[in-house]
Amino acid sequence: MVIGSLLGDGHINKSSSHLSIAHSQLQSEYLYFKANLLQELKPMTEELRVAAGGEMLYPVVRFRTAAHRALRILRKEFYQEKKRVPEWIVEKLNERMLAIWFMDDGYIRIRKNRSPRAEIATCGFADADILLLLRALNHLGITAKALRGRIHFGVEATHLLSEKIAPFIPGSMRYKLHPDVRNTVPFNDTLMIPDKPKVFFDEVEVEELLFKGVDRTFYCIDVEETHNFVTAGGVVHNCRPPNNRAPEPDEVATCEGFLHRQIAAIQPKVIVCLGSVATQNLLKTERKISSFRGQWQEWRDIAVMPTYHPAFLLRNPAMKKEVWEDMKKVMELLKKGGKK
Repeated sequence: MVIGSLLGDGHINKSSSHLSIAHSQLQSEYLYFKANLLQELKPMTEELRVAAGGEMLYPVVRFRTAAHRALRILRKEFYQEKKRVPEWIVEKLNERMLAIWFMDDGYIRIRKNRSPRAEIATCGFADADILLLLRALNHLGITAKALRGRIHFGVEATHLLSEKIAPFIPGSMRYKLHPDVRNTVPFNDTLMIPDKPKVFFDEVEVEELLFKGVDRTFYCIDVEETHNFVTAGGVVHNCRPPNNRAPEPDEVATCEGFLHRQIAAIQPKVIVCLGSVATQNLLKTERKISSFRGQWQEWRDIAVMPTYHPAFLLRNPAMKKEVWEDMKKVMELLKKGGKK
């Protein structure tokens, strides 16, 4: 849905990575259809009137989603100095993406005594991008050509295009289909049920720091915003609320499912909880970290070692010794295969 919209009228904001889409009031039903399918991104809709080169105001509907890491990754793929088409679209474009793209920027030209022909406006893309889109269409078995800022489809290709996208086109947008296809290939709402989640991987640059001092006990790897990253020893989470405050219960609930699935996928022998927030939320306890730091706990048959957070140690250097003792216990347990 998002990729099809980015090929069409969608835009991902550079600073906050939210998706915004606007349509005329005549296509409001289509916009709400999109918003409903993107509930995971918490879209907010609004209706307003905008000027277009004069004093006349035109009714418009639009929505914007909440910011999301996956949208940030997609923005890197679709934008450089301006919007572009990533090369992977050649093999990844599917009928659902094509349907959204066509509903945004496509239309059927119906002229008297002539067969209907489809066109898609591509004025916002460079020639190299349009070539990629033509290759992507060809990969779906649809031939087309580019001319004067549009992709043009022949008579047979127009019919085939409509057949491929018709199951994804809701009632309010059926007018964009070939007349012979509108009533023969119905909309199938089951095709709009979300697929299984897919994991997006982003690149993280880690700079090696050379220390001239004597204290090499702790190292800090800074990554952008809420990146998580994989190291040779495990998965590091860098997810925190603004101003480094403790997370609220609803924020914990939002992230908890992801954490549990990551643990299930990694199947670690030992979990080290750094600080009160990690320990209390994983073990579901209100005990202070100082009351059971260094004492083995258990979570779903996995050994858990609670210890102090690195930020606490920066403020209390004398406590580094206790954490080092905790880490020695962890290393000993790992040598035994993680079994106490």
